[in-house]
Amino acid sequence: IGVAARFAAEKGIEYLFEALPQIISNFKFQISNKQIRIVIAGSLDPVGEKDYKMKILKLVEKYKDYVVFLGELKEEEMGSFYSIIDVLILPSVNSTEAFGMVQVEAMMMGVPVVATNLPGVRVPIQKTGMGLLVPIKDSKKLADAIIEILLNKNKYIKESDLVNKEFSFEKTVEFYQKLLT
Repeated sequence: IGVAARFAAEKGIEYLFEALPQIISNFKFQISNKQIRIVIAGSLDPVGEKDYKMKILKLVEKYKDYVVFLGELKEEEMGSFYSIIDVLILPSVNSTEAFGMVQVEAMMMGVPVVATNLPGVRVPIQKTGMGLLVPIKDSKKLADAIIEILLNKNKYIKESDLVNKEFSFEKTVEFYQKLLT
């Protein structure tokens, strides 16, 4: 279960940790050779988020056997990150949260996404069908969606051509040209 985000309150990472017991319980007897892991790529020291970081680190301590920190990755290292995860999670809680380009990157690598149903954040899933949307701050629905994708991953993987076509550089430029003319 991958997360590519800095430790910031608007990212809602605590809801993923709150969902973890339900996820672990669901797979306790179904997966004997695989372990559930949350793999986090991102800065552990964002500016102005000391209290939030402490809150998350307490949750990390509680679930330390299930968490792997990769730290901040360079752009060229993100492909390796996507290749080791089965699902990318964006549990954002702030309605001003933008698009979330990491979703498109994950989808291009064949990785489905679970994201909160926020205006910009929901667009990649709506356009591609490569994931599930959940309400904000709802750990149970987040766990349900993660479990669904882990159990039925192939259902959520689409042809990379679909993602490339929908979010291509050319299509983006065309959109802005129409917008500005």
